[in-house]
Amino acid sequence: MDRNKNTKGKVYLIGAGPGDPELITLKGERLLKSCETVVYDRLIPESLLYLVPENCEKIDVGKTPGGISVHQEDINRILVRKAEEGKKVVRLKGGDPFVFGRGGEEILALQKAGIDFEVVPGISSSLSAPALGGIPVTHRNVSRSFHVITGHRDKEEGDWDFKNLAKVEGTLIFLMGMESIKTITEELIKEGKDSNTPAAVISNAARDNQITVRGTLGTISAIASGRNIKAPAVIVIGETAAYHFLSGKKGNLSGARIGITGTESFVRKLSDALREEDAAVINLGFLTVKKHTKSLEFKELIARLFEYTWLIFTSSNGVQIFFDALKEEKIDFRRLAAFKIAAVGQGTADAIAGFGFAADYVSDKGNGGALAGELLPILTEQDRLLLLRAGNASGDMTIVLKNHHVIFEDFPVYSLVPEEYKKQRVLKELSDVDYLIFASSLGVKEFYHELPENLRNSMKAKLVCMGEATRDRLSALGYTKILQAEKTAISSLVQTVVKDYADKKEETE
Repeated sequence: MDRNKNTKGKVYLIGAGPGDPELITLKGERLLKSCETVVYDRLIPESLLYLVPENCEKIDVGKTPGGISVHQEDINRILVRKAEEGKKVVRLKGGDPFVFGRGGEEILALQKAGIDFEVVPGISSSLSAPALGGIPVTHRNVSRSFHVITGHRDKEEGDWDFKNLAKVEGTLIFLMGMESIKTITEELIKEGKDSNTPAAVISNAARDNQITVRGTLGTISAIASGRNIKAPAVIVIGETAAYHFLSGKKGNLSGARIGITGTESFVRKLSDALREEDAAVINLGFLTVKKHTKSLEFKELIARLFEYTWLIFTSSNGVQIFFDALKEEKIDFRRLAAFKIAAVGQGTADAIAGFGFAADYVSDKGNGGALAGELLPILTEQDRLLLLRAGNASGDMTIVLKNHHVIFEDFPVYSLVPEEYKKQRVLKELSDVDYLIFASSLGVKEFYHELPENLRNSMKAKLVCMGEATRDRLSALGYTKILQAEKTAISSLVQTVVKDYADKKEETE
């Protein structure tokens, strides 16, 4: 990247929303995808960090209630320092930067240092948590206003003005108030607010472990305590808290926690399909695609590309990376009409179709060895195969081709490599999922290579996979109860999980 070293960078303060990664704005997502440094809080959806570029610097300044915190002054200094290095910096904050987010303090520090900045608003939990709990903060003829109050008090700050708050007719919304909920409710009643006023607490809003409890001003503290409700939580007090505006209809996977391994593109597509069924989806992929198409070897391959007669793809990653590289090399796609193309799985064939080509042969066995065997009767002595796949892929395909004296070249257009910060997140989440999904044997190999033995033994999740090779790899690890999708397609994976989950619910009813 060309950059004058004396040029200061820019800081974007972005609100990440309440907890669901899909609730960030399009602008926030776009900026994350191009930033060079991201400085993030504890409550942001961690999967948003998967959007940043591969070489982006990630700085965790998360503040844990009652735990070790990064001081605000230190965060300010980090933002200034990174911008002075000329970086494009994203300051990613939960909710909205200006709703009890201390975004103002960070901007003051940036202004003082002469650093350019921009604020990208986010959805505050003060609005989203009640909505996700089925509570409107205003409602015609019921509540004409809402009032957002911090439930947290620093020593230097004064007490709440309960005398005036008790007189407010609109909806009262307390953020960060769980440690003070008993005081808040008792003082409001003491100052004259009706103890029968509807009240609710929504914890972990927009996350798969969201809990909503309801009661009255006089009972909600005890109810929340009885359910062991902890922060983060939003307290709603007012007549609108009696409403329950949630659809009773739920998807086939409502209540199921599903972990997905694999590359980002696969996880994204499968997550969308599972969320359509109301599943709680946890991205357990810690492998990152490392492209090899900038190498001298790839440029040499392009020079002799048309010596081959078949292009062989075993994954949609390989398809995307190869065709993207051809675009960068300004190869006219019409010249590719002379090739025959083969693919492992319908997902790979669909990726090929996305570039305007129909695969001449598609194997639905889900592994390269099977594809090679199926191609043998079709190949002629003049055929030359070019395998465009992962560098650490299984050797099954090349063994079959060698044994039958087929001329081929196995070119690694990418590799799958683990990212440490993603791996640590996976280790935290893994023991709490109902299903664990694998898309490839290579994914199984890399996943278990990084998994500590004690965690492997404590896993309770049912294993789900697509493709025979993936199932065989899991079997080789000693697993016997494996759900295999009928076809190597995302829709088939979803159907497999839906059926098993329905069977499980039927057994317990």
